[in-house]
Amino acid sequence: FSSIDYKSENKFLELSFNNSYLKEVIGQGSYQKRDFLLISANSKINLHEVFRNKKYFSFSLSFINEITSRSGTTFEQIDLNSKHLDISSNLEILENIFFQIGLKKVQSFGNEFLTKRTDFGEISTFSLVNYDQQDNLYSTGLKYQFRTNVYINIQYNWWQTKFNSLELSDFKYQRLLFIFSVKL
Repeated sequence: FSSIDYKSENKFLELSFNNSYLKEVIGQGSYQKRDFLLISANSKINLHEVFRNKKYFSFSLSFINEITSRSGTTFEQIDLNSKHLDISSNLEILENIFFQIGLKKVQSFGNEFLTKRTDFGEISTFSLVNYDQQDNLYSTGLKYQFRTNVYINIQYNWWQTKFNSLELSDFKYQRLLFIFSVKL
């Protein structure tokens, strides 16, 4: 595990980088053990600091890549990759009222084995699952900040999933959310 964080003196730029390499303690359905690699990078640019503006204005970008692998026989081999991209911006338009916009993209491809269990929790078999899909979530909304840890938010989301498979149909949906949040 390693981590690097950076914050500029004028608070204009915040960066972080993390990675982890993990291994199963015991194989599941195999003597071979899964390897897990996680890499993440986050950045935030506080544009209000650059322009010396009192109104908050930020832009954030983050990327996560998760890789799961296992060697062995054809039945034991796993190669699953998941990539996450997140882009967002917050702009204070009036005192404590923020306009928000964002995009989240998740792409998964590869294979994994899912465990099937009996009613008593014993492993009965494994089923191979192949993934090749992409999810996109677009959102926009307004947030009113009562205090540092209390806010209300109304946002509209568009979500679409694209399966690169003939067996599964792509789908889309939209929703309007109202959120009241208190962070304790």
